[in-house]
Amino acid sequence: MLMGFLIVIVNLITLRSNVEKLHKESLQVNKKVDQILEKEVSRFLDFQKAIIKFPVRGINDNLTWIQSVSINQNDNEVYVARQSNGGNILIIEIMDLKTGLIKKTNQVYMEPGTYAEGLPWFYNDEGNLCFLVRQVRENQISIYNFTKNKVEKSFNLLGRSKIGFDFEKNYLITTNTTLDTFYIYSFKSVVMGIPELLHSIRTNRDGLMFEKPQGITMLDNKIIISHGASNGNPAISILNMDGQMEDVYFFEKNSFSNMVRNSYSNLSMNKEKWEYENEGIFMYEYNGQKVPALVQIVNGDTVLITLSGVLEGSRVERKYLY
Repeated sequence: MLMGFLIVIVNLITLRSNVEKLHKESLQVNKKVDQILEKEVSRFLDFQKAIIKFPVRGINDNLTWIQSVSINQNDNEVYVARQSNGGNILIIEIMDLKTGLIKKTNQVYMEPGTYAEGLPWFYNDEGNLCFLVRQVRENQISIYNFTKNKVEKSFNLLGRSKIGFDFEKNYLITTNTTLDTFYIYSFKSVVMGIPELLHSIRTNRDGLMFEKPQGITMLDNKIIISHGASNGNPAISILNMDGQMEDVYFFEKNSFSNMVRNSYSNLSMNKEKWEYENEGIFMYEYNGQKVPALVQIVNGDTVLITLSGVLEGSRVERKYLY
């Protein structure tokens, strides 16, 4: 009797040990899968999902146009840059991420012909919200303190309108006018006003011109570029740190519209004829994954923030470049 009882106890202990071992192995497998997905998110950029929409223009605004967007997920805020074509005023809005209501708006002077094609943000040592903006056309950046509504300082920084950053704010990336050179700076050094250039990357610009480049961002050691001229096609391209093109996602416009309808069934879109334009890209954290978020404009009146690399989203079909 005692021997049988001991055998049962031993079997239970063995069973528990095996269950714990399987649980640990399962956790390790899930962790490895998550790591692979995070590292290889660029392989799944055709899976997309629109998560936010808002009007291109504000009430009684017939002049300005979206130039760029970024999102502060910790504070549930959307930062929107608007300008009129060729104008000398940059309008920055803070929008509530959940309600879509405008919380505050400020203006910054810019040299005519200067555009904010990217909106890097940070909090300074005093806890003030600041943006990195170009007030002149190229090779200079300004730290604009939104909280105090003042430009703190301006200093030399290579590049022109297009500017981006990674999710962790390790890097700030810009590009020259001809889009054949990308400059990667330490984000922290730029915030301090003493820019440290980490990499200068040459590339073949002709390979980027299959569709108008609009915005830039970074994920790990990849440069991700959004494309889409007015009435063009949605597209994403990926460069490595040697300036080589690693992948191109040139999307079917009709397939993109199907994804939009799956995300927002009440958004009116004519499948055969609708307007499209991209106005930038930034990184976004979704279910623990860092994925590119594209600023897509449809029908000339609606901004959609569309995540790429979200496997639960709809697959947008690709088309051949040539």
